[in-house]
Amino acid sequence: MAFKEVCFNQATLLLANKTIFTYQLKTMKQFVLTLIFSLAIGWGFANTIDSLHSDQQVLDFVVRLDKRFRSSENVKMTIQPTDTLVKKLDCQGIAKQWNIRSWEKADFNHDDKTDLLVYVYWYNQFYLFTVMDNGNNTFKTLWLTKDHYEPCQLAKPVMVENQQFLLYYARKHRMKSMTEFIDTSTIDTLVYMKGNFVELNRKPAKYHIKSIKFRTSGCFGTCPIFELNIAADGTAKYVAEGYNPKQGSFKGKLSPNRLQELLSLINYINIKKLQDNYQVNWTDDQTGNLSIQFTDGSTKSIRDYGMQGTFGLSLLYNMLSALRESETWHN
Repeated sequence: MAFKEVCFNQATLLLANKTIFTYQLKTMKQFVLTLIFSLAIGWGFANTIDSLHSDQQVLDFVVRLDKRFRSSENVKMTIQPTDTLVKKLDCQGIAKQWNIRSWEKADFNHDDKTDLLVYVYWYNQFYLFTVMDNGNNTFKTLWLTKDHYEPCQLAKPVMVENQQFLLYYARKHRMKSMTEFIDTSTIDTLVYMKGNFVELNRKPAKYHIKSIKFRTSGCFGTCPIFELNIAADGTAKYVAEGYNPKQGSFKGKLSPNRLQELLSLINYINIKKLQDNYQVNWTDDQTGNLSIQFTDGSTKSIRDYGMQGTFGLSLLYNMLSALRESETWHN
């Protein structure tokens, strides 16, 4: 082989090797950039709750989250170790049977974001609530403790057929008469819907509703006093008496979506099957009076002192109260 041809072949080989190396280097850079980008996406989807791994981290998180937890310098909130929690909240053996923990993570609203269930010890009382991840590093606190005088209120996340539920145990003082209470205990399965937890109902009713009337009383404080009358077509009257965004008598019409949300919730909680009277075991609270008229001529009326009769009723009261600001009202 001629010298010139050998040199040409070697030069070609060197050029080819350089090309291969350049390609490999470029490919490696692309791989690294892709890896960094993928990790960044992963970090973006991970929320603050995912990074909590100790009692102290959870405590620091919830204290920053709610200014009420920082309102007292003399009474510090704590998270008790799980073994201490179970001993103090035995609750007829339910705490041990359910394997209750001081805090647990779950996705209660099925949005692929991690939520938190936590027990805190504050003012010599255990309080139970969830922290829902709204995205964009914002969170919503939902209180599950209804009776501040009753320690036995427990919750446990459970998965059933790939759906997240919340078992809820509570010892209650049920009203037997206007002056007499009896102690009972209940276990409910709660599901997250419409921004809160309600009792699971596999067979919602199919009521035909003619009208909804809701009236609230005052309390020892600034509880809003108002009355709402809503017809089946959404036309409504609103009388605001005290501690409302504005006072007076107003008319309006609910948006179709708002109306449908109310009607579907009333059906979901099977309102005809609920008690006629509910009452908390303390004083100076607000009373809610709810009256539903049906097209068959029947009426369901509920008087709820403390407005905590059931989780479903509490959500319904909140939705009705929110109409004062979400809808357009005219004089």
